[in-house]
Amino acid sequence: MIFYGIRPVITGLIAAAGVFVAETSIFKKAISIEDFNYLFNKPSSFFDFGGIVILVASLVALVRFKVHPILTIAGAGVAGIIVYSLIPLL
Repeated sequence: MIFYGIRPVITGLIAAAGVFVAETSIFKKAISIEDFNYLFNKPSSFFDFGGIVILVASLVALVRFKVHPILTIAGAGVAGIIVYSLIPLL
């Protein structure tokens, strides 16, 4: 009975880690309330489109093609190296 509340705590910690990773990999900078007004006017200044492409490709590989998660993580890492090192324009 002492571990009754541990499942919601673990779920919250995993969700917080997911939000933090998404925030640091999808957005170019921290978004404040003042920036939120301009978010839809100039999305290229806020979103990292290379990261979004890697995210969508990874989700498609996981859901549609049932690729193993470890292979997906490795593939996303290789894609990140290619996008951010070899193609710095994105």
